[in-house]
Amino acid sequence: MPDRPILNSQFCILNYTHAMPPQGPRRPKVNEDREIDYLICQQCSTPCYIFEMEGERIREAQCLVCGNDDPKTFAIGEERGSEDD
Repeated sequence: MPDRPILNSQFCILNYTHAMPPQGPRRPKVNEDREIDYLICQQCSTPCYIFEMEGERIREAQCLVCGNDDPKTFAIGEERGSEDD
């Protein structure tokens, strides 16, 4: 086969020596912004909607049920896992 692709009105033959391998689905980057609807207070398991994020880090949060305001004791709602386990 020649090094250059041969184009014809009936056929399209490509030089596959330079073909890219297939790639899997795109994974989100760590720094990509995503919408976070709520946090879960780990002290009382209540969803909390009063919080501030700085990138992927919880900067401030407050639970209105138990009064917890330590950002280290909150989890992002959809990352917490299933309650059925």
